[in-house]
Amino acid sequence: MGVTATSALLAIFAWALLTFYPERGSEAVESAPVAATPAPVAKKEKAKPKPSKRKLTAAQRRDRAAAVAQLGDLGYRPVSLKAYAPDHDPQGGA
Repeated sequence: MGVTATSALLAIFAWALLTFYPERGSEAVESAPVAATPAPVAKKEKAKPKPSKRKLTAAQRRDRAAAVAQLGDLGYRPVSLKAYAPDHDPQGGA
């Protein structure tokens, strides 16, 4: 098995040499250098403003404050209130 693999690798190496190197005595064909053309400069468009997120209503802010207070009474401390989702159902049902 090892001899077969070694001979296959040598065959690939020989094929690569014959493919990439020109034959002796033949003149290599050189192509003319290509003139570099400058790329067209695109005009910058003004950035579109990002759509603003919906803000919480007064009732949702009250509910959030109550939830934070209730969890605070149980010993939990909020890390961030940004993750609050007023439409989230903690029971997972409808």
